[in-house]
Amino acid sequence: MSVIVIGAGGFLGGHLVAHFRERQQAVHPLSYRPDQHGPFLEGFRALLASAPPAAVILAGASQNGRDDPASLAELALSNIVLPAAIAALLRDHAPECCLLTYGTSWQTGESGAVEPFNAYAASKTAAEAMLDHFALAGVRSATLRLYDTYGPADRRNKVVNLIADAIARRSDLPMSSGGQVIELVHIRDVLAATDITLDLLRSSEPGRHRVFALRSGAPVTILEVLGVMLRLAGLDGAEFIRPGVYPYRPRERFALFPDTLTPPGWRPAVTLEDGLRELLEERRGR
Repeated sequence: MSVIVIGAGGFLGGHLVAHFRERQQAVHPLSYRPDQHGPFLEGFRALLASAPPAAVILAGASQNGRDDPASLAELALSNIVLPAAIAALLRDHAPECCLLTYGTSWQTGESGAVEPFNAYAASKTAAEAMLDHFALAGVRSATLRLYDTYGPADRRNKVVNLIADAIARRSDLPMSSGGQVIELVHIRDVLAATDITLDLLRSSEPGRHRVFALRSGAPVTILEVLGVMLRLAGLDGAEFIRPGVYPYRPRERFALFPDTLTPPGWRPAVTLEDGLRELLEERRGR
């Protein structure tokens, strides 16, 4: 099976490329820039014509959550127009190919209703509506809504990485009060869910865009995550990490909707403690 991974330079995309290569699958890693939208689609069309893949995975996205016109244009191209254009090309040139995209838990509020945390989350919901349209035209597609992913080789400015770096360096880290609720899912579990979802798409009749959530089922507050990481590091009561310094942002989540469907047969295999211990060891070794 050959796979095209768009966004191969990011955290998720890089792990996907390595994952498929370890399975001896042909992988075509691609990068996308909104200012090169037209040339990218021409190159993608040529790639489809030369070697139609079994799957296209759109792992990259603009995460710009600002609302100014330039930011919105970038979000729309990267997160809405691009997946729709890829779906249209697959419909016309590779109808047996599966398309997998990734969304975010920030698309919904505490009740499960659509309540986007920011413009980035809103763009992901809009993309799903576009993919509903192409699914009715025969495109096999799905979206995996990601909760808080983490794991090795992660350069993102995520709270678990900031805490791990502060512990490794004994450096000052001012924080909010940490009452926000998150569900941490290790990247290896995201890869497993990707495999399950691609198998489902290949074995199912087209006609609807599928949406699943990659949630751990074990929500924790950021303050609780901090406590686990300090305990694993043997630093209970460390004073260089300072919760309560910053106010909460608007629309913070203090509860998560518990009933969004997960991929059939998928359950997280990496425990929170094991994943955080691995993260701390990696950060110490840098």
